[in-house]
Amino acid sequence: MSIGMKPRATQLAFTVLGSIALAGFAACSSPSPSSSQPAAPKAANATPAATAAAEHPELGEAASVTEDSLTTAVATHLQAETARQGGSLVIQDPQQRRQLNLTLATVHREGTRKLADGRYFACAEFKGRDGDSYELDVFMRQDLNGLTSDEVIIHKQNGAPRYNWVQADGVWRREPPAPR
Repeated sequence: MSIGMKPRATQLAFTVLGSIALAGFAACSSPSPSSSQPAAPKAANATPAATAAAEHPELGEAASVTEDSLTTAVATHLQAETARQGGSLVIQDPQQRRQLNLTLATVHREGTRKLADGRYFACAEFKGRDGDSYELDVFMRQDLNGLTSDEVIIHKQNGAPRYNWVQADGVWRREPPAPR
């Protein structure tokens, strides 16, 4: 006795059987939770991306920025740059049109200051070889590897601001200093 199937029906039957076999293989090859550790319940509205992020933190968002993490990242960056540049931070001062050689005194701990573009900043005090004191704002961008500096700007020279900071709705922005 022969079973006569049309080619389309045969193809469909093999596709269905193949899918069932693959599903069974995947279920057999994935580790099952041990009896001592119950499987975590899935969120009601969990998406595959959300589930992947929860299972693999390296795929999720970067850790939140705190005052400590920002201050530490700025200090670490400035110390590394100072060491790389031979013992002083060398920057170009566009206002004075000359190079400055600066020695780090301290990094201010003023909370986390976030800008509208998603960057953070902290202020650091320096002493210049020219005898002047400088305050530099160090801007940091957050990524999955932590905080990385992407800009350093002279904020004050001998206490005189080159710009001021204004905060609105938790976000900081620069504006020109008030006329003297």
